[in-house]
Amino acid sequence: MKNFIFFVILLIVLAGTWNDLTRGSLPQKDPSVIHEKESSPATNTSIPSQTVKIKGGDTVLSILEEIHNGKLPVDISQAVNDFSQLNKGITPEQVQIGQSYQFPIYE
Repeated sequence: MKNFIFFVILLIVLAGTWNDLTRGSLPQKDPSVIHEKESSPATNTSIPSQTVKIKGGDTVLSILEEIHNGKLPVDISQAVNDFSQLNKGITPEQVQIGQSYQFPIYE
């Protein structure tokens, strides 16, 4: 009976490993999902910004990198400070799916 249980556990582990190696276990971004964007200047500040609606799996950093074609031209702490300034003190940890936020645009 012990051998049978070990055999079943081994099969489960091997099946999980095979699945991870062939299909992957990390979610991939769906290229068909496009953020709703509205380019607009910030109302209270001189930082140019873009309005983006948060989708599932998005982070402030991932959206900023998407806006800037993969490379953020400023330090992350500067980007976080600018994001908070544009959004009335909201930190990146407080963003909610389905809500729209202002994201700084750097040149």
